[in-house]
Amino acid sequence: IGMFAVHYIRPHIRLMAASLFAVAAQVVLNLPLGDWHDRAPGVPIAVGVAIAVIAGAVGGIVPGLIAAGVGWSLNFLFVADESLQALYALPAWFTAGGAAGWLATSLRQRSREHRLAESRLAAVRQAAADAIARIDFDGAIAAWSPGAEAVYGFSSSEIVGRPLAELLAGPDAHEQADRLVEAVRRGERLTNEAMDQRRRDGSVFTASVTVVPSAATPGEPQEAVFAARDVGEIRRITDRFRDAEARYRSLTGHLPLV
Repeated sequence: IGMFAVHYIRPHIRLMAASLFAVAAQVVLNLPLGDWHDRAPGVPIAVGVAIAVIAGAVGGIVPGLIAAGVGWSLNFLFVADESLQALYALPAWFTAGGAAGWLATSLRQRSREHRLAESRLAAVRQAAADAIARIDFDGAIAAWSPGAEAVYGFSSSEIVGRPLAELLAGPDAHEQADRLVEAVRRGERLTNEAMDQRRRDGSVFTASVTVVPSAATPGEPQEAVFAARDVGEIRRITDRFRDAEARYRSLTGHLPLV
């Protein structure tokens, strides 16, 4: 019931409220009360179009068109005295109300999608065992997941705002940090890059690093999602397996001699 109310009832309430308000405002504006219409005939037109735009911005395309149609009809009958010039203005009324409604609907839809994407990303960050962080255009850490705190040992308050280079270890740490920052700035994707990382206690481990550019809005600095998985234990197990395999092959190679 709650989901039904959010997705169906609430938008219709906003649509009906915007339509009723706009119709009432157009009626009050255009009714022949006094002679002020004759003294300033352009005022009802400008205010009527503004009401249609506001109705479209608040309620969407339908309220914008309703407000435009009602406003133009009343203005045509009571203010313009059914003049031919007022008749030609009809498309402008509908264009203003409809365009405002379409733009507002598109912006609301984009805002909903943005909030949904952020909530999903936040859920992934909370649930993921891997270290996940958001890196800004300058290579500074902008967000820090619980998985990252578990892997590196840094809390969010300690690491956010500090450069990504502080997490890298090894003789080529600065070169790797510069390469990651350049990848962020170019919007380039890096996948499964093996890099030495440094924990809060100073210990070093090998991580598989992935950098995925985020969908930046035009005109805004590029950002990226940084994900790191500790593969040091996997590498140690693999090395032990290879050593055991080499010993086995050596043993089986000497069996005929024995």
